Amino acid sequence: MLIDILQAEFIKQKKSSFAVLCSLIVLSVQVVIIVKDMIIGSVPEDTDWIYTLIMMNSLALSVMSGFFITFLMQREYQDRTLINILTAPVSRVSFIVAKLLVWMLWYIVTACLAAIVMIIGFRLVYPASFDWSGVQLIFQLLVKNSGFLFVASIPVLWVTVLQRTLFYPSLIVTLIFTVIAVAGTQTSMSMLKLAIAVPWSAASIASLMSASSVYFWIAVLSVFLSGIIGMVLAIYSFMRQDQ
Repeated sequence: MLIDILQAEFIKQKKSSFAVLCSLIVLSVQVVIIVKDMIIGSVPEDTDWIYTLIMMNSLALSVMSGFFITFLMQREYQDRTLINILTAPVSRVSFIVAKLLVWMLWYIVTACLAAIVMIIGFRLVYPASFDWSGVQLIFQLLVKNSGFLFVASIPVLWVTVLQRTLFYPSLIVTLIFTVIAVAGTQTSMSMLKLAIAVPWSAASIASLMSASSVYFWIAVLSVFLSGIIGMVLAIYSFMRQDQ
């Protein structure tokens, strides 16, 4: 049943250009920064440049991720195609899981494309210091940052279920999560314990910390609790919905 729903979702995506548009917007942020640095010529140290690019990517990816999942769910309510799900003997859990998987697949593909753009930009902006260690740093930071931020943002799926045909609540929540995540990169040591307890700042902090630190694992726990709770609430709310 889940496979059938996923196949239907992929067919819908083939007919829509919204996923591609969201990905292009994310990638354009990287391209603009790279072109700007190539033209100006005055750039920071390569490591600082990579960290800046990762932060800007997380900002763009998080915001466009909110747009994508909102579009994914709202279209079902607006087009009334959800009636088939609510009235037919189809697993509502499978429906929500399928939406999550499509969302996650878009997120992974976009993050991978962003990594490629970053590596190309690294080669163009820093030809003298371009090496494998820099490429590894890009992949390491991007995987951790994007992965943790996606999991922490799963409650947005719950909001899209609650808002039904509305558009702005999930986007407002997404922007709040994004602001907190960006603020997490500027966390001082005095605020660290509080920041790792908040899933969205914890996502940013965990991506910058070593796995040998106990704070890293507390941050990871906070992130995954957010994801689990968000998924459970999304399924629970959808199970209780009528037409």
